[in-house]
Amino acid sequence: MWTAWVAIALATLSKGLIGIVLPGGALVCYSLLTRDWPVWRRLHIFSGAVIFLAVTAPWFVIVSLRNPEFFDFFFIHEHFTRFLTTEHHRQGAWWYFIPILALGILPWITLVAWTAPRMWTDAPANANGFSWQRFALVWSVFIFIFFSVSGSKLPSYILPMFPALALLIGWQWTRLDDAQLARLIAPLVVLMGVLTFAMLFGYERMAGRIAEERQPLAPLLAYGPWIKVACTIAFVLGVAAWWWLTRRQRTLALLALALASLIFVQLVTAGYDELAESRSSEPVLSRVTALHGPLLEDVPFYSIRMYDQTLPYYLGRTVVLVAHADELAPGIASEPDKAIATIGEWRRRWEAADQAYAMMQPDQYEKLRRDGVPMVELGRDPRRVVVSRR
Repeated sequence: MWTAWVAIALATLSKGLIGIVLPGGALVCYSLLTRDWPVWRRLHIFSGAVIFLAVTAPWFVIVSLRNPEFFDFFFIHEHFTRFLTTEHHRQGAWWYFIPILALGILPWITLVAWTAPRMWTDAPANANGFSWQRFALVWSVFIFIFFSVSGSKLPSYILPMFPALALLIGWQWTRLDDAQLARLIAPLVVLMGVLTFAMLFGYERMAGRIAEERQPLAPLLAYGPWIKVACTIAFVLGVAAWWWLTRRQRTLALLALALASLIFVQLVTAGYDELAESRSSEPVLSRVTALHGPLLEDVPFYSIRMYDQTLPYYLGRTVVLVAHADELAPGIASEPDKAIATIGEWRRRWEAADQAYAMMQPDQYEKLRRDGVPMVELGRDPRRVVVSRR
C-alpha cells in the first residue's frame, strides 16, 4: 500500500490533483456500491498521507516560492477552471468519449458488451471482502463519467480506464468457452472485412472528397497504402483468430487478435507521417533553410495569430506570440513582455527591425500583404507561410 501511495504522489506531480482524485473517487464509489467499508482500514491513510506529502510537497512549495503565480495557475486554473468551464476551448458533447472508448477496446468490444453485466454480478470477493473485478469496473466507469461531465475534453483523458478494462477483458476471456468467443469475434471480422473492401476499392474516392486547400490530395493518396495494408493484415489475423477458436486453439486466437490490433495501430500511425506537410512545421522549415540558409538566431521569430506547437521544437527556440494567447494566456499574463497583444503593435516592431521572421496562416499573410506590410516570403505549405522582414 505504501508503494501505491508513492505511485499516487508521482501521478500528482506529473498530472496534478487528478492523480489522487481518480483513485480516491473510484474507491469512494466502490465502497458506496458494495458496502465494503473495511477496505478503508487497510489503506494506511495516515502513513500514506505522510509519504504522499513527502514526495509532492517539496516541489510544489519550491516552485510556488519561486513563481508566485504558480498556485493559482496550477491548482485553480488548470484544475477547477478547466473542469468546470469551457475557457480552454476543449469542450465536447456528452457522448464525446463513446467512440474513443469503442475504438480503444478493439478488438474486444463485443466481448465487453456481452459480458459487462456479469463483470459485476459474477465478481468474486477475497477473504477480506474486496473484489478487484468490481473495483476495476467502478474505476473504469468513474473515469469515463468524470471526464464526460468535464468542461474540457481531449481524447487521451480517459486513458487511465483502459488498464482496468484490460484486466476485466482478460478475466472474461478465461471464463467463456471457445464457441462463445468465436461468436463474439465473428461480427468484428465481418465488419473488418467490409472496411478492408471499402479501403481497397474506395479509398481514392474518399480521399478526393476529404481533400481541400489546407489538406491537399497528394499526401492523402500517399497515406492510402498504409491504411490498406493495415486493414488487410488486421482482417487476415481476425479470420485466423476466428478459425483457431473454432478449432479450440484459444492461445493462438488470442495472439492473433492482439497482433491484429497492434499491427493495425502501428501502421496507421507510422503512415501518418505522409500528412506531415500539413500537420507539422518541419517540412516547410527544412525547405526554408535549404533555400535561404540557416535562420538567424539573434533576431525575433513571431507567430502571428496562431501557435503551431511543432514550431518551437523544430526551430530550436521559443517564438513570440502575436494576437494569440489560447492556453498560454496565464503565462503571458505573468510575463507580458514575451508576447505581443495586437497586430498593430507587432507591425510597428516589425517595420522598425532590421531583420526578423514570422509564421502565419496563408489568409493572414494575404491580408497583411494587402495592407502593405513589408515581407519576403521564404516558404509555405497549405497551412503556414514563413516570411522575413528583408
